[in-house]
Amino acid sequence: MENQLRLSEKANAITQKHNSILASEKDLEIFFDALTNSLGPNQKLRDAAGRYKLFIQDNK
Repeated sequence: MENQLRLSEKANAITQKHNSILASEKDLEIFFDALTNSLGPNQKLRDAAGRYKLFIQDNK
């Protein structure tokens, strides 16, 4: 619950700063929903992160 509160506070700060980007109520709803109900990274993103880590290790 505390994480959601912090996310909500950060989201509020972002929307205040970038209000022109999030012009409609629907935009705000989609934005807040994405922050608070995130499912986490999908398999493609996890695979890309793994490849990136290997790339970084191989190029030190």
